[in-house]
Amino acid sequence: MVAGSPGDPGGPALRSKRGATPRCGPGGGGGEKGEKGGATALDSAFRMLARRSYTEAELRSRLERTWDSPSVTAALSRLAELRLIDDPAWAERFAVDRFERAGRGRHRILSELVARGIDAELAAAVVGRVIDPAREREYARIQLASLLGHRTGRTGLTERIDRGEGAATGDAGERELAAAFRRLVARGFPAGLIRDLLGGS
Repeated sequence: MVAGSPGDPGGPALRSKRGATPRCGPGGGGGEKGEKGGATALDSAFRMLARRSYTEAELRSRLERTWDSPSVTAALSRLAELRLIDDPAWAERFAVDRFERAGRGRHRILSELVARGIDAELAAAVVGRVIDPAREREYARIQLASLLGHRTGRTGLTERIDRGEGAATGDAGERELAAAFRRLVARGFPAGLIRDLLGGS
């Protein structure tokens, strides 16, 4: 094969170095575990972020599957300078989406933020800003009425819950109430809020 041809872009000099462990130079961005085509950790990060957004922890975890830790740290620092990773902003967008669109409660959203690598203190602060208690109660009430109405087949149950009369006055059996309670807890609504709605107190 002719050195420098498309099938062998590096020529003899590059072939003699293949198999050596790549090292990151002073400028950063190298250091891939199995370097390919001169790409850098930052290049990989750009490609990933072009597909969807990530928290810093998520991006680090994915990049470190291929790149060494110093290269990943340097890439993340550059991305932060460019505001392409911003955990506070990411967490707020995520919380709004999960609350407004998915109708999830504060506990579920908090646990999901932490699971995605958001600092627990930051996650709690974001949830406190995003979730209005009155609206959370409204969402829980709507979902409770839907769950019990579906299970019992009693369409008047929604109206009773909406009037704040509760659902523990013969509208549904104990098993239906317990099942609805578990579903709403799993969706992240506070247990005390659900009991209040069920009892109408």
